[in-house]
Amino acid sequence: MFTINQQLFRQKKPKIGRQELLAAIRQEITERSQQSLHLAVFNTLMFDKPLDEEIPRLWNVDIKIGQTPTRTLKPTEKIIDGFPNQNNLGRVVLLGIPGSGKTTTLLELAADCCDRALNNPQAPIPVLLDLPTWQSSQPLTTWIFAQIQTKYGVSIDLTEAWFQSGELLLLLDGLDELSPWEQEDCVLALNQLKLFNGRSLSFVVATRLTDYKQTQNRLKLSAAIGLKPLNVEQIKTYLFASRSREIWENIQDNPNLLAIAKQPLFLNLMALASEEILINSWKRIKTKQERIDYLLNAYIRRQLGRQNPSQWYPRGKEPTPEQSKTWLKQLLIDRTLPKNTEFCLDSLPPSLFLSPINLSCVGVVLILGIIYLILFLWFYLINIGLFYAIVFMSVSGGLIALTALKNRRIKVNKLSVNILRISAVNTVILFALGLLSFQLNSLLIAQGEGQGGGLLYGLSLLIFIVAIAPISGLIASIYATLPWLKPLYIRLNRSRKGNIPWNYARFLEFLTERLLLQKIRDRYRLIHPLLSQHLQNLD
Repeated sequence: MFTINQQLFRQKKPKIGRQELLAAIRQEITERSQQSLHLAVFNTLMFDKPLDEEIPRLWNVDIKIGQTPTRTLKPTEKIIDGFPNQNNLGRVVLLGIPGSGKTTTLLELAADCCDRALNNPQAPIPVLLDLPTWQSSQPLTTWIFAQIQTKYGVSIDLTEAWFQSGELLLLLDGLDELSPWEQEDCVLALNQLKLFNGRSLSFVVATRLTDYKQTQNRLKLSAAIGLKPLNVEQIKTYLFASRSREIWENIQDNPNLLAIAKQPLFLNLMALASEEILINSWKRIKTKQERIDYLLNAYIRRQLGRQNPSQWYPRGKEPTPEQSKTWLKQLLIDRTLPKNTEFCLDSLPPSLFLSPINLSCVGVVLILGIIYLILFLWFYLINIGLFYAIVFMSVSGGLIALTALKNRRIKVNKLSVNILRISAVNTVILFALGLLSFQLNSLLIAQGEGQGGGLLYGLSLLIFIVAIAPISGLIASIYATLPWLKPLYIRLNRSRKGNIPWNYARFLEFLTERLLLQKIRDRYRLIHPLLSQHLQNLD
């Protein structure tokens, strides 16, 4: 009924240049690193250490460049120092098993590259992007430009200029989270990336070793970074240092649990969740996946059951662990973004989150709708007469029912904020037009009083015709408010049943506080993709 301009209400992001982009990237890296599990273990469990001492890597890193022999880096040695040309790393693949530290290593490399770029105008800009948001139907360069614009606010024209001149170093995470056929397409697309002078574009792609081995296509690489599983001595040293001696004493002679501890992610979880692990029960579990699930459940229980006060909920009012797991799982189901990619509150479906501005729009829509309905009833009952009131109300009720039935299948998750806000504007316009129609009817009725014969009949006919206007206005108003009312009803109903929290913003901050989510500026992401997969598989 109404033409909706999708560009209306779109917020324009300020244009930024090289230094502003590097500052935003450095802030992102810092925020994500400060919320890592490895740092959480170091800060909460490790013995005292000098504040200026860098935290060493937990895992070993191997680098192979071209035909040179593979070199193993020391835990405190920077990865970028392993490359002879630090301004042009070339095409690099970062390989490791699940939970081996691929994303953390990518962040470490990004931090070193960003620090160099801040001091050296010739150094490339490292840009962190999540490959699971790419679709093979979209050209890879189009996706890259759009992601940088959305994430950092850089104009597409400037991004393309940087891309073509080789000023960007793409750090791409999560190739293994694409479907197998999308991985094949992505590898082909990456191989075809060229600069304006024909040279290959530099990038680093992180993926699981097993997934990469299964691809038929291979990246045209200049170097590879491999993350090695932890050895027994590293596991022992780490658990002793993190005050988890009992865990070590119980897993050192158990090959199954020791194999899990060789993955840095799970070793961190063991240290953080040691109080929730019933070691004898854990030993009796038969399959590796069930042992991993047990560890993930122990970590979730530990984080959600912590007794330290939350700054987001009054003491005693925090969500219970079961509530939090239910709400978090429902969030993973409802949100439209793939797997472990970032999301913000505004990207959530309207049935989950409405900003204060949008809630104000809801209030306006509901108040005007109620006022209009009251005026409608008053006008027909007082000014037209009971008979006409019954006729018009019956017609209106039928048309309203048909309108509601026609729109009952509105897909709430597909409704954009722009559509909802424009709906509120339409409601205000229709409300104003309805008031004018009421006034016109009142004037005609006043003119008809005391008249007789044909003139009275003509005025009555005109009144009858004009009286249809409020009916049309009522129906149109309800049609305009439906995009608001349906998500609001769903949200109220789901919140009442305990399926979702009423205040999603506060709940997400609570999960960030409990180290289940990471918050980067106004965006959130789960602490690890394996946790996302585990939560979605919970009964």
